[in-house]
Amino acid sequence: MSETRMTPHEERRIAVQAGCDPRTVRAYLMGKQVRSTVSARIAETLKRLGIQVGSAPTQR
Repeated sequence: MSETRMTPHEERRIAVQAGCDPRTVRAYLMGKQVRSTVSARIAETLKRLGIQVGSAPTQR
């Protein structure tokens, strides 16, 4: 998956709504492994906000 560029503000907004750290959102968007429960929350938040990213990142 190619890296999706977002502003720090957008990353924080997603993190707050997903209940995680902005660094976790950044890792998710870069395709790095994040826990499956957190990944699901981030994916749901992105969907709710209408933000589309490439294929789903690896889950652990």
